[in-house]
Amino acid sequence: MSRRVYLHVGAPKTGTTYLQDRLALNAASLRRRGYRYPTGPHQDMFLAALDLLDRPWGGMRPQAEGEWDRLVRRVRRAGGTTVVSHEILAGAKPAEARRALSDLSFAEVHVVYSARDVARQVAAEWQEQLKHQRKVSFASFLDQLRQSDQRKATRWFWRVQGLPGVLERWGGGLTPAQVHVVTVPRPGGPPEALWHRFCTALGIDPAWAPLEGARRNPSIGTAESTLLRRVNAQLKDAGLPSDQYRALVHRLGESLESDLPEAALKAILGAYPAAAELYENRHYEKSGLMLSPLERSVETEMMTSQALHRIAKAAKGQA
Repeated sequence: MSRRVYLHVGAPKTGTTYLQDRLALNAASLRRRGYRYPTGPHQDMFLAALDLLDRPWGGMRPQAEGEWDRLVRRVRRAGGTTVVSHEILAGAKPAEARRALSDLSFAEVHVVYSARDVARQVAAEWQEQLKHQRKVSFASFLDQLRQSDQRKATRWFWRVQGLPGVLERWGGGLTPAQVHVVTVPRPGGPPEALWHRFCTALGIDPAWAPLEGARRNPSIGTAESTLLRRVNAQLKDAGLPSDQYRALVHRLGESLESDLPEAALKAILGAYPAAAELYENRHYEKSGLMLSPLERSVETEMMTSQALHRIAKAAKGQA
């Protein structure tokens, strides 16, 4: 079969935003080399993935209706080698993965999964949930993970981050040559290292896609986590609709990025310690304000380290 589809299914928090942006920015250059990235009228393939998974996702499900079928039609029309990518696909249930593979069976499908050290993913996934209106504390999140069965993947974390389970659901009917795992480089390495590894899996020359985007989806820091958890608790009690919540959080981030008069800034940060933490996390050069307690950040880091140690110890006991 001459046609090929590379289905990049995640995982979340493994540089997927960077990879997807680079594919989109260099779509014309890649097309000349026989590779297509058919996002259609959208910035990415999120709505198509959401349609396949059929999840509420904070009230966004109606916007996704029919998007998966439209993506499949674009892939069929594109010809050549096509790349389909979104990280929430890692969370597909067996029936959803089978449907996707069946819908794309007009081509030779290759599944690509980008993986990162699971210990680093625990805090990253908790912070990502805070950005989606959850208000669970980190300690409670860890308790939930410890009490859940990784093999059954009943929790979203294990469904998207449990490498064996993801590969079993997506690659069970494929040959080993059609399943590719891309490991994420260690912290501090250049983003190009991840891009080069991804290109190797897809058979792309990295030089075909020289443009890089500025958009990233980094893990938020201690300050943002604290602020978002408090905001989520207040807004959930107030019954704020999900679309208004997303707009509010986006506006809050923009406001703290803007240049405010010194007097107004000090008044805001002095009255709201959580906002001070968020501001200092975003503006390291102004952290001399010291309006947020250092002890809180240190305490959080220590708790994270201790919790991960307990998880590792528990995992060894189950082995």
